[in-house]
Amino acid sequence: MASKVAGVTATGCMAGLEVEMMEVVTVTGAAGSIPLIVVFASDTHMRHAELPSVEEVATAADAVLGPDAPVVVVHGGDATNSGELDEIADVVEWLNALGAVFGPRLRLLAWLPGNHDRTLSGPGIYTVSDDDAAAADAFVTRAFDGELLRGAGTHCVALDDAGTAQLRVVYASMSPSMLGHTLPSPADIAAAAAEAAAADETEASTTTLWLSHEPPHGTLDCTAHGRAIGSRAIADAIATLSPHAVLCGHVHDSRGVSTTPCG
Repeated sequence: MASKVAGVTATGCMAGLEVEMMEVVTVTGAAGSIPLIVVFASDTHMRHAELPSVEEVATAADAVLGPDAPVVVVHGGDATNSGELDEIADVVEWLNALGAVFGPRLRLLAWLPGNHDRTLSGPGIYTVSDDDAAAADAFVTRAFDGELLRGAGTHCVALDDAGTAQLRVVYASMSPSMLGHTLPSPADIAAAAAEAAAADETEASTTTLWLSHEPPHGTLDCTAHGRAIGSRAIADAIATLSPHAVLCGHVHDSRGVSTTPCG
């Protein structure tokens, strides 16, 4: 099936507003699932103050599915420029406020670190001192109201109070092809997708999102010079998983929403 892909790294459109670095998209899963609103930002690089206020974002989201629909707020990485602690603190304050404006409708607030969020990205991405990484981890653990998603894996939340409709986010924070990075490995990415795909066969009311900092190869991954730099490992994982939507960033020359198959 064709997955809706949101790659938010340049000028996008949010409910009719010209907004950089953010999209509001609707996602509908399999039969029995609940349609949800995804507020997705990526590659904001400390420019989040230039975005609409959290109240304006909430108003735009309400215009999509109404004021009762469940909401997921996700940042796809590179929220900071260098992962310094003062930058992380500023981003956390903004993300917390963005999640809080939706009140009990908020089902997930998550931040997937990108390559610029280097103190949070995990070992093997950049040379970061143990002290700096520990300080960043401690701060986020203490101050962030959401989930920090690192490596490759799955995170599940209920979309309704009864827990009958589920959201599964399958994620890969970094990819093997990006700047020579090796975390997670292609095997890690493939395993996360395969595990989630197997579970989906028995959970008809589950909505599945793929989240990665880097886009899949061949979709929203072209540079200004026309070179496709997306990850083949991620494209293969998406083909295995067939998620209902794909959220990605990283490539500043590509943006928007695509409904063409990934890969």
